[in-house]
Amino acid sequence: MLYERTLYAAPYQYLINRNIQEYDISKANISILLDIGYITQKEYDYLHQLPKQQREVKVGWKMRSDQNMIKALNYGFIEARKKFFELNEINDMNVLYIDKDSITLIDTNIRTTKVSDHVEFIPKSRYTSLYQLGQIHFLYLNDNAYRFKYANQEMLESYHSGFFIDFLLFIAEEAQTNSANECIGYIRNFYNQYVSRTLDIRYYREFNQMCKYKILNSGYYLAIDDPSAREIVDISYNARIIQDIYKSLANEYFKSVK
Repeated sequence: MLYERTLYAAPYQYLINRNIQEYDISKANISILLDIGYITQKEYDYLHQLPKQQREVKVGWKMRSDQNMIKALNYGFIEARKKFFELNEINDMNVLYIDKDSITLIDTNIRTTKVSDHVEFIPKSRYTSLYQLGQIHFLYLNDNAYRFKYANQEMLESYHSGFFIDFLLFIAEEAQTNSANECIGYIRNFYNQYVSRTLDIRYYREFNQMCKYKILNSGYYLAIDDPSAREIVDISYNARIIQDIYKSLANEYFKSVK
């Protein structure tokens, strides 16, 4: 069953104007340990009042010295997810992500967040669009609320803010508010500028975990922004991302004219 998965990502290439809601288990580790009787209420109360980082260190040390605790905790997570699924009659098709202590759902009304005496799934982040950008998932609500999943967001923002991220934010907002045809026109124009290498050199830094410039036919990468390297930079990685976004919006356009 899907709730048994510790890690899961639905195979959606994109979602636009949908209700994407993440639910996290509140104080997950200690709540589940209390729920399955592995710690006492007194131990829970002590751990609960600690700052988050200190609490996680304490629980981590306990787990290192007690392998049965790890097994009990894993079982408890599965049971918590199972109850959340069953109590809310969740359809697998509406599950976007499962991480050990969280479930992200698409267009799903949740009736019950508390699944036992001590375990509750709390609504956390909400988004309205999703785009798969290679290995990175781009979740979007608005310019001030977005997330890059399966990536170091701080690193991406340090290298790509003002450049490729601005392109992504613009397209995501346009796709939610204007016609797919208008978005297609903008993407096509941007792509033409991109492949003609007329954009700022920083648009050609690869949008992935490395955030570097790949040099054509060499296997080498460049870390610094060097406009003189414009003609020897391999631009194919970001080009594929732009093409995939174009295909997504084209698909939306053809759906709208059927």
